[in-house]
Amino acid sequence: ASGVNPGLPDYGCLTYVERKSITDFIGTMSGGLERFKKEIERAASDDANLIVLVEESLNTCRSFNYQPHVSKKIRATPEFVFHNVRSLLQEYSNVQFLFVKNRAEASRVIQKIFINSGSSTFDLQFMYDTKKI
Repeated sequence: ASGVNPGLPDYGCLTYVERKSITDFIGTMSGGLERFKKEIERAASDDANLIVLVEESLNTCRSFNYQPHVSKKIRATPEFVFHNVRSLLQEYSNVQFLFVKNRAEASRVIQKIFINSGSSTFDLQFMYDTKKI
């Protein structure tokens, strides 16, 4: 990461967190996918990892079409959205997705991630599910 931010000390691996509501996540993984790929590529050019932190559980996100407060405005299917998630994970080594139960939990987890720097080498969803973060 040398040269990325001249004049700033190098603390190791850069990590960007993009926090999303369930509707933001669905929109990004459907109509906003090409724009989001550019964000991932910008992070990679900074030698940074990108964590997409979704403020909803994985199970709820996988069945959003059954959630009345979400599904009324969404035309994409969960299968389409998660196909795009898998494609991004296969294409880019600097991105991870993490699904937590709500906004307060997202704030708590962000603090844990930054306290335990080096998160890029861990499967964050596994660590969250097993209560390691």
